[in-house]
Amino acid sequence: MGSPISLKNNMSRLVILVTLFGLVAGCMRPVRIYKEDGKLMGIMPLKNGRVTYQDKQPLPSGLNKAEVFRRARRWWVDNYKSPKDVLQIVDAQTGELVGKGIGTVYVPYFKKGLRLPLNVNHTISIDVSDTTYVITASGFVVNQPKAGYTMITLNQYEIPIEQYNVGTETSVLGTMREIDKQALLSIKSIQQFIQTQQ
Repeated sequence: MGSPISLKNNMSRLVILVTLFGLVAGCMRPVRIYKEDGKLMGIMPLKNGRVTYQDKQPLPSGLNKAEVFRRARRWWVDNYKSPKDVLQIVDAQTGELVGKGIGTVYVPYFKKGLRLPLNVNHTISIDVSDTTYVITASGFVVNQPKAGYTMITLNQYEIPIEQYNVGTETSVLGTMREIDKQALLSIKSIQQFIQTQQ
């Protein structure tokens, strides 16, 4: 049988190990997802329970439906590597453009200052009428690496943003803030492109 000192050391190690396990497990429990002021986690706008950004604008002065549609399509060509693969619907007659893309956001991770890339699938649609155009960004899905794999692996699973609760509350909120920022920048980019491109 061991001496009282070695037993005490083993107990101390066990207490430390159990405490560390508890801290890590506490950090990894799912984050509670909530709605606040019509927004997911108080950040991302909700429409019918889904994160949806929508912006309606009048046609710019001097531009008709066909020209706004052409410029909106041109935005896709200039902003995506393979617009033919991305664009799902291109209908000049109805004024409808719908595309699915993948963007990367850099989100806070456990250590302060550390930011990791996450790919986010999304859908952007642009509907042009004779007097207005509507830009909608929706269908946000986070491509989360499976546990034990690196961020660059193809071994990932997809989580709709409305269900995304992986990591700490800080990392989940950071992910949502980054996606929110990118969605708003995309909408602004489309608006500016339609107004200024020839």
